[in-house]
Amino acid sequence: MRLYRRSRADRWSSLFGQVAVYSFVVTAITGVFLLFYYKPSMSQVTYHGSYRKLDGVQMSQAYRSTLDISFDVRGGLLMRQMHHWAALLFIAAVCAHLLRLYFTGGFRRPRWLNWLIWVTLLVLGMVAGVSGTILPDDLLSGGSLSVLDGVTLSVPVIGTHLMLWIFGGDFPGHVVIARAYWLHVAVLPAVMVALFALLRRRGRPVITPVSVVMFWFTCATLALLGAFAQVNPVWLFGPYQPGSISAGSVPGWYLGFLDGALRIMPGWEISVFGHPLSLAVLVPGVLVPGAFFTVLAAAAANDQIAYHLRLPLFAVTWFFRVAVLTAPVLAFVVTERMCLGLARRERDEAEHGRETGRIVMSPDGGYHEIREPVPAPSTPVAPAGSQRGLEGSSRGS
Repeated sequence: MRLYRRSRADRWSSLFGQVAVYSFVVTAITGVFLLFYYKPSMSQVTYHGSYRKLDGVQMSQAYRSTLDISFDVRGGLLMRQMHHWAALLFIAAVCAHLLRLYFTGGFRRPRWLNWLIWVTLLVLGMVAGVSGTILPDDLLSGGSLSVLDGVTLSVPVIGTHLMLWIFGGDFPGHVVIARAYWLHVAVLPAVMVALFALLRRRGRPVITPVSVVMFWFTCATLALLGAFAQVNPVWLFGPYQPGSISAGSVPGWYLGFLDGALRIMPGWEISVFGHPLSLAVLVPGVLVPGAFFTVLAAAAANDQIAYHLRLPLFAVTWFFRVAVLTAPVLAFVVTERMCLGLARRERDEAEHGRETGRIVMSPDGGYHEIREPVPAPSTPVAPAGSQRGLEGSSRGS
């Protein structure tokens, strides 16, 4: 009972934020350990290490050092896997904490700055995850590089310049691993530490027994996951080869929406002033994520929206609360209706022909539109030998 009174401020939902902080701490500690053994270089070497299945294979120093960490450094594989699991848990905890802030009104004044900080931490955590996936230089990281290259090139006007700046020349170049390394180990951690410090300054959290227990529980959970749950086995993928990708390559769960959208988006491309614009990559890779995070951050300005649009504040707040749940359902319904409409149109054209837009008057004074038949798909002609074989089997049966 005394423990409960001392930790009354620790509501169960506030633990999500604590788990995010503790996961970040574990990520930082394990990352420092990995710094001593990882080599961010794309120069080619011949592997003669403990993993005999890759003996004599040409690979980059980045991939070889990752293999050495996994098989030859004492505790290296445990540190790698704990680092990976901590990064995944960090993003999950931030997402859960954002939901908690959203449904408790934590995005409104005077806590709107905290909301924006957590949204920024989510974006930075996703960028850190992508940059960390690139570092091993295996086939899985090569797939991430290909997606990054395609999404960057899809940006109108500046896409090509951005690609040249990121890769230092033609894809994949020789500097992207080193650039991703410094972004991953220096720039992103420094910005995230500054944001956590700003959160602490604004909230001034108090260390309680519950928070201490949660810290050690988080560390123990990540240690168990790192010891018994295999994640990112780079030795199974092999070194990166331009133009190749490993079967079953998927990004982290937090980027599943982006990978799925890229896979199902039709291959649409238009020309704007003589320049090709690939909607197949621009829409799912740039516009949709950009709109999502813009709306997510705009929720912190609900009072400004209400003021400028002359709407009740609680009406705007409840609009965001309802929209976050109903918008995916509405999107599904609209998409389903569009698909059914296209299917009905194709069936109607197959049965009655394609509309031509030409209207004629019949002898009895009526009007009707002339339709032209839809050409049947061409059927490949079987070779003579196979045709004779089919006839023979038919006679035999």
